[in-house]
Amino acid sequence: MFRSDFAFKGVSSFVAILILSSCFSNAFGQEKTKVSKDWSDQIKFRSIGPANMMGRITALAVYEEDPCIWWAASASGGLLKTTNNGINFEHQFDDQPTVSIGDVQVAQSDKNIVWVGTGESNPRNSVSWGDGVYKSTDGGETWKNMGLNKTFQTGAIAIHPKDPNIVYVGSLGRLWGPNPERGLFKTTDGGENWKKILYVNDKTGVVDVQINPKNPDEVLIATYERQRDGFDGNDPEKKYGEGSAIYRTIDAGESFKRITDGLPSCKLGRIGLDYYRKNPKYVFAIIETEMIAKEPADSPYMGLRAEDAEVGARVTDITADGPSEKAGLKEGDIVVSVDRAIVHSNAGMLAEVRKKRAGDKVKLVVSRDRKQVDIELDLAVNPRLQQSDAQPTAESGERGVGRERGAGRGERGAGRGQRGAGGDEPVTGRDEDTEASDKKVAAEEEKADADAAKAEGSDEKAADDEEKTAEEAAQASPEEEPAAREVPRSERAAGRERGSRGGGAARGRARTRTPRSPFTGTLGGQAANFQDQQGKDGHEYGGVYM
Repeated sequence: MFRSDFAFKGVSSFVAILILSSCFSNAFGQEKTKVSKDWSDQIKFRSIGPANMMGRITALAVYEEDPCIWWAASASGGLLKTTNNGINFEHQFDDQPTVSIGDVQVAQSDKNIVWVGTGESNPRNSVSWGDGVYKSTDGGETWKNMGLNKTFQTGAIAIHPKDPNIVYVGSLGRLWGPNPERGLFKTTDGGENWKKILYVNDKTGVVDVQINPKNPDEVLIATYERQRDGFDGNDPEKKYGEGSAIYRTIDAGESFKRITDGLPSCKLGRIGLDYYRKNPKYVFAIIETEMIAKEPADSPYMGLRAEDAEVGARVTDITADGPSEKAGLKEGDIVVSVDRAIVHSNAGMLAEVRKKRAGDKVKLVVSRDRKQVDIELDLAVNPRLQQSDAQPTAESGERGVGRERGAGRGERGAGRGQRGAGGDEPVTGRDEDTEASDKKVAAEEEKADADAAKAEGSDEKAADDEEKTAEEAAQASPEEEPAAREVPRSERAAGRERGSRGGGAARGRARTRTPRSPFTGTLGGQAANFQDQQGKDGHEYGGVYM
């Protein structure tokens, strides 16, 4: 294993800058002083390093009686400890067979007892595995391997708040295939013996474990069914599974009950849990589901493209035979209200429309040539949901919703009549090499297109100019159209089929990718506050639950 000392000096400083604590007063024997909010609001943070890549910080463990003492675990750089709240750090896990850590915990009843679970718990494309769990009884100076050597990845560790001999270890298991050494393990003798107390199957591990701070016999467990592909691609072979769930025990692991009330009924992905310490009756869970960021089957469709007006949303394009055209909307109309709700921007119009369902009628007030026009529009089913098995993108004329440039050009080999066809550009989950390669391909294609345009004469240039104008408009305010198909990279360079529009020849370049979810261009997932606009089954789509 390789670890960059330079990188960790950087992260030490970074963590020290970012974490501000009142423990400085305790450290120097001074009384705590209340800091004015006006003063603290003036603090501005800036990154001071590291400038190069480094392992991820996977876990923090704070000794709460003296919060200046804490540990930071990393994905591939071992363990760091500070006793002065990050001013200085000590490397404590450099001599072990692995430096990949999934979790670190300190016993709140004894700051010298520290547990480390090896094997990063983020099942990403580049990840190292571990060789079980380690225990220190001298604050991290020395370590002893306490077993569970074939569990590969450690999801979480939880130590009894009063009895440090009682420890729970959630094992995520092998990421690339099945293995039985996964699930929830418990020791009552400080790690000398282990008992597997919760096991779902050989494909499902445990990713989180939380003990009720006021009743340690109650424990919550999050299980996670996930498998990497064999090529370390960005998307795993399995993201969601029947095995992913939340379990609860009220008898310290003698029995478990799977919790389902109020939770999504579809396949789940990763789950994070936490108790509200002041009142542990309240529990928070952040849940990923197979429905995340999808549109409901009855998602409303207007059939227009719009942009921000000074007040309201200005219609820039109408889809032929779509609901807006049938209702009598025209290009240049400014929508100022939807069902009596005033809209101040295109995003505001979309937010109001998304509250409706396909088949609903909406009453629009538009300004046309400085005159009020009342329009009743019948919302339709989004044609993408009818025409494509691929995950559709949400209807959007909202600025900032990124779209693949090739989408504006349509799949030009199929003809240039598809203005703005395409979907959101996936901007997450792509490694730097792939992005760089795509940029290179795009640059080569741009040059080839430019050369071809010169050779094709003035008619072709005129058609290109017309298309460019439509493309720029599409980038400023994308419209709803069927999602473009995903095209292999080899096909992108070769796909220069000819179509026709307006008498001009067309150059085909199918560069668009099928969008994975709406709003990937803005947030890499759901748009802000979109959860409450997914209808009566909104809880199925993942998010934060209480």
